[in-house]
Amino acid sequence: TTYPIIKEIAPGVRLYAPGPGTWFKGALLVFNPDSPEIWIPVTVKEIMEARLEYYKVKKEIDRVIQEKMLATWAKMNFTPDPGQVPATTVYDEIKKEYENFTDEELNSPAFSGSGEQYGVSGINARGDGVAVVRFNQECWDRSLPVTAVQFMTLQYRSATIQELEEFKQRNGGLTDFGGLFYNNLPIEKMGVLIDRK
Repeated sequence: TTYPIIKEIAPGVRLYAPGPGTWFKGALLVFNPDSPEIWIPVTVKEIMEARLEYYKVKKEIDRVIQEKMLATWAKMNFTPDPGQVPATTVYDEIKKEYENFTDEELNSPAFSGSGEQYGVSGINARGDGVAVVRFNQECWDRSLPVTAVQFMTLQYRSATIQELEEFKQRNGGLTDFGGLFYNNLPIEKMGVLIDRK
């Protein structure tokens, strides 16, 4: 998943919004602006089918484990209460959710949210939450050496004067060197760190 873009700082330097509850102010992405986009939006259908495939395999693994466990218990003359054996699986729940999406929703960009309103999968087509993306293999410049830096990400945490003061007060007079570092980082020039032909 990826959070929304806050700002295009310079060609090849982009600031994304931070996730909820994080201590930093965003995520920097540094990349070659001439290459294709690094992340490609995923449709609801793509992500739901990928999750169904994963949980289908997991359901089979869980079934085998459960059968072995029940056989072991039977040898010990123990029979579990029916309520102790799960009646449904994550696969079953996600399959129900998948079947409830309309064709239009299945072909819409996928977003991931948390909470009961998003079901077990967390996937929706309403634009709630964060965008579901996949890595774009075409953004790699395969003519460069395998050691070439083609993109980088960095948690970004600049600090206002007030935040620097509050840090000092909370930490017995210590200076927030991390905040000072980010304040002085020439982020608009970070594109020079990316290898190009």
